[in-house]
Amino acid sequence: MDLIARFYSETIPLFAKGKLADLGSGHAPLYLLYEKYVTDITCIDWENDNSNSPYIDIIQDLNQPLNITDQSFDTVLLSDVLEHIRKPELLISEIHRILTNNGILLMNIPFLYWIHEKPFDYFRYTEFALQSILEDNGFEIVRLEALGGSLEVLADLSSKVIARIPIIGKIYAIVAYKTVQWVVSSQLGYRISQRSAKTFPLAYAIIARKKT
Repeated sequence: MDLIARFYSETIPLFAKGKLADLGSGHAPLYLLYEKYVTDITCIDWENDNSNSPYIDIIQDLNQPLNITDQSFDTVLLSDVLEHIRKPELLISEIHRILTNNGILLMNIPFLYWIHEKPFDYFRYTEFALQSILEDNGFEIVRLEALGGSLEVLADLSSKVIARIPIIGKIYAIVAYKTVQWVVSSQLGYRISQRSAKTFPLAYAIIARKKT
C-alpha cells in the first residue's frame, strides 16, 4: 500500500480536479488523499462485503454499463479494480464516456501478486496490454510506471506465505517488509528495484487523459 499511496500522493494534487468518481471504492482507502483537491466525490461499488461502507454513494456492478450520464466527471479513480472486471474493455469505454473532455483516469493494478478476492480475480495485465486497452478506447497515456521490482515482489510473496505460520509468521512478515523498505531506501537497493521493475513489476500505475 505504501507504493500506491506514494503514487497517489504525488499525482492527485497535480491531476485530480472537479468532480471525482471513485470506482470500486470499497471503504475508500484513498479518500483522505483526494478529498481536498476535488469539488465533488461519488464513490461507486457493487453490492458485496463492501456495500455497507459509509462512503458508497451508488451501488453498481462495474461489469455492466454504468448508470451514469455522459461527461459527468472530471476525474475517475480506479484503484486495484481492473483485475476483478470480467470485461475490462467495457469498463474502460464506460469510463471514457462518463469523463469530461480532457478528463483524467488515475489507475493502479497489481501484476506479480497473489490471487485475491476469490472468485472475482480474473486478470493480470502487462504494461503493453494496459496501453493497448486504454488507447483503443480513446485515452492517451500521460504516465505509466511500474510500482516495485523484484525486491518488493519477493518480500510481498514470501511474507504472505510465511505469515500463515503460527507465532513466527507475522513477525517474519513485518521484518521482511521493513527490511525491504530499508534496502530500497539505499542508492543500490533503489537501482535494483527500478531496473528489475521492467521485468518483475509488483504493480502498475497509470495516468491517462481522455482524448477530445
